[in-house]
Amino acid sequence: PNVNIHPKKVSEAFNHEISNTIPYDIATVIPSVNRGFPFILNMEKRKRPIYAAMSELAEEVRERIKQLEEVKEEAVLEG
Repeated sequence: PNVNIHPKKVSEAFNHEISNTIPYDIATVIPSVNRGFPFILNMEKRKRPIYAAMSELAEEVRERIKQLEEVKEEAVLEG
């Protein structure tokens, strides 16, 4: 599809780096939503680019949460 929202434009608008993008994959997402079953749990979808992008995003979120928890713990220890 022709989507006119580009990561660079979003990054500029929010003055924040875009670290990940999720590919447009209507053939995977719509049936998943209609069935109420997350495509990320469907083993047949693991080769799809959207699966890889969502997995990367989840890992980035986990890493960021870990960093924030470490900063919080340091602040508590420093008191």
